[in-house]
Amino acid sequence: MFPGGLSALVAMRGSEQNEAVGTVVKVLDKRAPDLAKSYVKELSRLSKIAVDAETAWKKAETSASAVFGEEVLARLELVRQLQKNEGALTTLFPGQRRRVRSFFRPTRRRVAAADDGSPESDKPEE
Repeated sequence: MFPGGLSALVAMRGSEQNEAVGTVVKVLDKRAPDLAKSYVKELSRLSKIAVDAETAWKKAETSASAVFGEEVLARLELVRQLQKNEGALTTLFPGQRRRVRSFFRPTRRRVAAADDGSPESDKPEE
């Protein structure tokens, strides 16, 4: 009934598992018809649900991968456009690099100061 053992059947996925369950159902029908009457419908239904879930998961993973690729392309386009904008501003304001950079957010992010538990004050540290 379980040539690779029950663990092997449980470890299978998708259509492979569905085929193995079909084999189990056939063997169960031959060896224990009373048990087969009780469990065949439920086993077949659950096997079909597992196949549908596996298919839906694969479609979702494919969609997520496609969206990730689109995001990467959109980021590249954004960087190119920012470079173009910076170039255009440089031609408008030649020799004024600071002014050109003022149109853009700082590239380095500020790191939050570590909380040492002391009260905040406006006085500079000594």
